[in-house]
Amino acid sequence: MKIALRALGDVHVLAVEGELTPHLVKVVKSGVAKLFSNGKNKIVIELPDVKSFTGEVLRELAILNLFARELSGEVVLSLIDAETMKRVAAFAVPPVVSCFETTEAAVASFKDKAKAKDKAVTRPAAPKAVPTPPEAVKEKVGAPVEPAKAEESLTAELSGEALKAIEAGEVGRLRKELEASRRENLLLKEQLSAWVVARREPQDVGAYQEKVRGLEAQLEKVLAQAGEKG
Repeated sequence: MKIALRALGDVHVLAVEGELTPHLVKVVKSGVAKLFSNGKNKIVIELPDVKSFTGEVLRELAILNLFARELSGEVVLSLIDAETMKRVAAFAVPPVVSCFETTEAAVASFKDKAKAKDKAVTRPAAPKAVPTPPEAVKEKVGAPVEPAKAEESLTAELSGEALKAIEAGEVGRLRKELEASRRENLLLKEQLSAWVVARREPQDVGAYQEKVRGLEAQLEKVLAQAGEKG
């Protein structure tokens, strides 16, 4: 396992060699979280040795990507072959994470999105504003936020505790699914037990008992006849 980091402009590339084992996924998450905390929100993860993804790994990547989008950034994957990209695209719609065959294409995707965003933001000149009374401005804007407090708030949002909260939500969801499966299995077990008991007992108990009495009478008759002959 080998991990290396390099910068291509404002995009940071995290090169990961080896298969994505559960342990390696945790290491990658830790590295990406550290980049987030340093204000680096455009991240390319190079995975030259990965040919498939488990559902668990894709969910972890989706959480990282969601967190990056909250910071106006994104996490994308590069050096992914065409077949693996198809499987990732089929896992969820839209895909949980964007994949590219080359790192150059992955880096270029950030620039393309930035240009598209700039075009969308471009608007015609706004009409001349009507002066607003100072008191109304104060009510609308509110008290100014001190830079130190703003930085402290951002640091708290980017801390490991925030990632833990996201992971806790995912774990809670999985626990609910597990509990639902357990209850369903219990119900199936009860239904199976009832079916087995029903199979053991004859459907018409009265007819069954009558048949037993008839057999007993026949047996007594045969024994009696055997005694007379003896």
